[in-house]
Amino acid sequence: MFLEILIIFGITYSGVLISQLFSLPIPGTIMGMFILLTLLIIKVLKVENIEKTSNFILGNMLFLFLPPAVKLLNYIDVLKGGFFRIIFLIVLTTAITMGTTGFVVNFIIERGEKKNGSTK
Repeated sequence: MFLEILIIFGITYSGVLISQLFSLPIPGTIMGMFILLTLLIIKVLKVENIEKTSNFILGNMLFLFLPPAVKLLNYIDVLKGGFFRIIFLIVLTTAITMGTTGFVVNFIIERGEKKNGSTK
C-alpha cells in the first residue's frame, strides 16, 4: 500500500511541477490527474497497482473536504447576504450535472450495445 501511495503522490507532484514549470493556467493537481489517466489509458500503469489506495481515498473522501468546508465559516457574513442566490446556484448546477451525467451514461450504454450488437 505504501508503494501505491508513492505512485499516486508522485504522479500528482509531477503534475504540480509541470504546471509550475510551464506556467499553465490549470492547477497542478488536475494536471497530475490527467497524467494518471493517460498512464492508465496507455497501460503504462495498471489499475491493480493503485487499486487499494484509490479505494481507500475514495472511501474517505469526506475527510478531504472538511478543511475547505471549515474555511467557509470565515466568510459566513458573505454567505448570509447571498443565501438564496447560493442555494439557487447549487440546485441549478446539481440539476445540470445530473442531467449531463445521465445523458452521457445513456449515450455510452447505447453505444456499447450497438458495438456488441445487442438490443434491449
